Amino acid sequence: MVDIAQTLDDASIALDGHNVLDPKHPDFAHYYVKRQEGGSKIVREAIAAQKNGRPFHWFYTGHTGAGKSTELNRLIDNDKLRKHYLPLLISISDEFDIHNIDYTDVIFAMAKACAAEADRLKCKIPPELAKRIDSWGKEIITEESIQTQTKGKAGLKISLPFLVLGEEIKSGGGKRKTIRDKIYDDITGFIHLLDSLTQALVNATGRMPLCVLDGLDHVDVGPCLQLFNNYFVTLMKPNVAKLIVVPLAILNDREFGANANKIHSTLPNIKVFAGPGSKKIDLDGLSFSKNVISKYANLDLFSDEALESLFRLSGGILRDMIRNCGDACGFADDERADKVEQEHVERIWNEQTGFFRRVLKKADYEVLRQVEGDPYPEGLDGIPPLLHLKAIIFYPNGEGWYGVHPAVQRLLDGK
Repeated sequence: MVDIAQTLDDASIALDGHNVLDPKHPDFAHYYVKRQEGGSKIVREAIAAQKNGRPFHWFYTGHTGAGKSTELNRLIDNDKLRKHYLPLLISISDEFDIHNIDYTDVIFAMAKACAAEADRLKCKIPPELAKRIDSWGKEIITEESIQTQTKGKAGLKISLPFLVLGEEIKSGGGKRKTIRDKIYDDITGFIHLLDSLTQALVNATGRMPLCVLDGLDHVDVGPCLQLFNNYFVTLMKPNVAKLIVVPLAILNDREFGANANKIHSTLPNIKVFAGPGSKKIDLDGLSFSKNVISKYANLDLFSDEALESLFRLSGGILRDMIRNCGDACGFADDERADKVEQEHVERIWNEQTGFFRRVLKKADYEVLRQVEGDPYPEGLDGIPPLLHLKAIIFYPNGEGWYGVHPAVQRLLDGK
């Protein structure tokens, strides 16, 4: 039984905002609030692809903190999906340095995940393939690195080279370039190895591996665009099914947007405003957010005014709503208040406004003013980095429209 926080101090801790809900965790049913946009379209598209004998490549996006990782966890636990696919969740931020990501890293991560699944399922791998995998990268792997990286990890066979080499890539030492260069020099051969491993899993299980790559939405817009625009065809070549989380901002790029137009889904923020330019709070959205917060803390710890203000400030981004509520509880507790009032929420507003005041440049304000006046701007090159910063928020409700972050709006109103 989950204990709901009944004091401001407990609520400030419970409302963490960084936790990703996992359906396998016993508390999932308590904390999860179902969203209509969760992933039913992705499941339908994936099953249709499998039944019609075509590849499944899909992109998933939304603002950082909107709840994508939680929905992905729920998606890969979907019984319908699992009848046709072996979902393999790959956390790019755990596997690699997201500030130095390369297209070879993404392909390597898929091979490593498939190899790990083959070991987990104790799949019979054709001897020729096993030999190729065992010998791949042998000139890079040392006995010391094998002992270090595999200590306490029994049963590794197929995935051993990938595990050891993956740690070398992540560490960022000189061997990272050597490994990348080895894949560069024979990308076709490495993809063929991955395809052979994929087919071995299909033969053993009757299901296609589905590599779910999460975390690229934390990569800066420029490097991520370079990754996909320069290597889109190569990244799509491996026969493994793919569901890739990408930054929302790169959909604004003409080339990537065209490539992903019919093969992407967006997880919307919770609806905050009635429509473009409206200051009126959407009551269904407010009710949803209250429901989320009530899973962690007693709503009596907040005044109605404070909760509405926190919801407005969040821009409908769930993680921000949870974290801001936790911070507000901490401020109220420090002052020995009975509950969170608007004066405590104002401190959160001031922190957010101060952040944007520090990071926004003069040229950014020109873009922000245009978005403020036109929720459907066309051809504004400055939008992607401001979307990544969340100074501009995309509200994918209905046709989809743009607005400035509520804290930025306060900045603009004061200028």
